[in-house]
Amino acid sequence: MTAPGADAPPPGDPAAAPPAPPQYPYDAAPGWPAPPYTPPARTNSLAVVSLVAGCAQMFLFVVASVVAVVTGHIARHQIKRTGEHGAGMALAGLVLGYLGLAFLVTGVAALLVFVFGFSSSVAQHSARDDARSLGRAIVREVALEERSPRDPQLLLRVYVKEVASEAGGGCCNSAHVRLADGTRFEDATLADWRRVGWRIEVARTIFYTRDACLTVPVSGSAGAAVVDGPCLP
Repeated sequence: MTAPGADAPPPGDPAAAPPAPPQYPYDAAPGWPAPPYTPPARTNSLAVVSLVAGCAQMFLFVVASVVAVVTGHIARHQIKRTGEHGAGMALAGLVLGYLGLAFLVTGVAALLVFVFGFSSSVAQHSARDDARSLGRAIVREVALEERSPRDPQLLLRVYVKEVASEAGGGCCNSAHVRLADGTRFEDATLADWRRVGWRIEVARTIFYTRDACLTVPVSGSAGAAVVDGPCLP
């Protein structure tokens, strides 16, 4: 008769350990095969391009808007066919692109309205105001020096101060100012002034060029006459 415990494995023998539980593949239940591995869907690259271009249009304007719209449409078609991610980015790029194009069209339309509807009037108004300001400057200089306004040297000093000063601050720094026949102030002689009837032509350009004609007064007590348009012969 065998003594109790005679067939028991000695302590530390691997046979004494309980059997290990069965191992199943990842996500598989006992008796069920493991599902096939499906790689995650990647993000469509054109969707990313569309979104980036839509955000960059504030710097690249119309080019970025067109890129955002074109790549957005292509990306959406590809995503429907391949199942890739990025549909939201493609849609956002499309919206931003179309908004950019809408703002561009609105801005161009507003610019055209200004150019053809208002810029001529604005240029004429600016030329008239410059001529009147130049006339007042001549009268002020006459009052300071107590001389006749129709003095070529006095008129040249006013021109340098109000028009040709590099420091700015004059009434007509950005205006084009010449004698009525185009002679420059720096070259004008008494004979030139008499030939043009002491008239000065002031021009302003705001898309269109418009002129005003200033006649130097005979005396300091008389105001300088200004009429719209170029000085006629």
